[in-house]
Amino acid sequence: MYPSEAMALFMDEPPCWPNHRGIILDNDFTHTGAGAAACRGDFIYTQLFATFDENDLRDDPNEFCVR
Repeated sequence: MYPSEAMALFMDEPPCWPNHRGIILDNDFTHTGAGAAACRGDFIYTQLFATFDENDLRDDPNEFCVR
């Protein structure tokens, strides 16, 4: 599946939870990350949604800390 086809499938879903489009439209999520890989004509896509408040964020984006 090509990226444009995947996007069309996601965005043609009804805007309700718990589908992909509903998650994108959910105001509770403050951050997202995405990844894509291709191998021999196959494509893999992933997306992560997260919620952080100001206490979760670091001044140095390279600092990793577990509380």
